[in-house]
Amino acid sequence: MKTHRARTHWEVLLMAGITMAAANAALAAAGPPENLRCEYLTNPLGIDTPQPRLSWEVNDARRGAMQTAYQIVVTSGDETIWDSDRVESDRSIQVPYGGKALVSRQACQWRVRTWDSQGEASPWSKPAVWSMGLLEPSDWKGKWIGAAAEPPADNEAKPDPEARPLPARMLRRAFDVPGEVRRATAYICGLGYYELYVNGRRIGDHVLDPVLTDYSRRCLYVTYDVTPEVRSGKNAVGVMLGNGRYYAPRDKAPIATTSYGLPVLRFQLDLEMADGSTQQLVSDESWKLTTNGPIRANNDYDGEVYDARLEMEGWAAAGFDDKQWHPAQVLDAPAGRPAAQMMPPHRVTESVRPVHMDQPQ
Repeated sequence: MKTHRARTHWEVLLMAGITMAAANAALAAAGPPENLRCEYLTNPLGIDTPQPRLSWEVNDARRGAMQTAYQIVVTSGDETIWDSDRVESDRSIQVPYGGKALVSRQACQWRVRTWDSQGEASPWSKPAVWSMGLLEPSDWKGKWIGAAAEPPADNEAKPDPEARPLPARMLRRAFDVPGEVRRATAYICGLGYYELYVNGRRIGDHVLDPVLTDYSRRCLYVTYDVTPEVRSGKNAVGVMLGNGRYYAPRDKAPIATTSYGLPVLRFQLDLEMADGSTQQLVSDESWKLTTNGPIRANNDYDGEVYDARLEMEGWAAAGFDDKQWHPAQVLDAPAGRPAAQMMPPHRVTESVRPVHMDQPQ
């Protein structure tokens, strides 16, 4: 009959050490850096920082692991515009770009690798990207457009005598694309708030854009890659333009509220064609506008008055009949300078649906 001897304290420690050594051997090298960010953002589009700052996370689970050096390579098209070579540093946050001067609309791709305390290099990270926005005021070709005057919305939408509700503006522009599109980039600033549509599809998942600023100082624009939505042949762009806090719903009640003017839109679509040519669509008097849509009143304080009977199916798609719409008007530009919106946007993160409906007695 076999008997089993209890392991001694030292045997247990030895076995634990062997197990830890084996686990550490399985992690004998660092993996590629992860979570690459540019200006705190993941793959941002349309930034206007001339020397963007780059960050990453070291991917090394070994105990006591640390970065001792890094190398960043940035390319634009087929050109390498910055190779940092090996830099002896443990820095992995906000490393400033140090390559050739960046220009408006430039698309950049970058990757990074690190070295550990034993001098071993990690694999290269997966590529990350960023693109430059419109860096100079002269890069903007679009005009500020909207409706210069507006009768008040229906009286029943007025919550108090001083209120001045304003229907949302709906703007659209049909256009033709003569060939295959390689890259389509939209730049938009709609004050107070906007929703952008291309060929009937809403672009992006942002809500309440652009982010609130002092419009006398800065007006933020957002950049979108709309290449998948733009096609050869007939196309259309649509914008739903709300008041936000640009057009105040009242002057003094319940408190004094600053109003900057009537809602305005500035838009620019840059197309790079497969044959190397370029094409541009900008906001101007050729756009069509109506205020007879379903959003009869809207603002941050009182919410929205919506009349579903006035919905217009296909209003942002090519082929829609906009003969009853009016030409957009060129309005005064806001006092604030244009600036890229470089921050995480507002998004819908959860929808809560009622589980029971009751009629109060």
